[in-house]
Amino acid sequence: MLESYRGYRNLRLKFPKNAPTRKVYPLEDYEQQEIEKACLTDPYGDVFLFLLYTGLRRLELYRLKWKDIDWENECLLVEKSKNVCNILDDNKK
Repeated sequence: MLESYRGYRNLRLKFPKNAPTRKVYPLEDYEQQEIEKACLTDPYGDVFLFLLYTGLRRLELYRLKWKDIDWENECLLVEKSKNVCNILDDNKK
C-alpha cells in the first residue's frame, strides 16, 4: 500500500527566495517506519503520510487550494506558512 505514496517524496515546495534559513532535524529511519506502519490502519493515514512526506503543518495543508498544486511539475506552492524559511539539508553536497 505504501508504494502508492512514494510520489509524495518527490514533491518540491516553493517558498519565497528571501526566506531565512534554519536547520531541521529529520526523523530517524526507524521512527519514520513506525509512523508509516501505523498509518496503514489509521482512517486518516493518507493525510498523515502526506504531511510526513511534504513536511507541511496541519494548517498549511488546510489552506492548500487546488490551484496551489502543479501536477505536471510535481510541486506544491505554500503561500501562507507559519514560518517561512529555507531548510538546510546536510545530506546535499
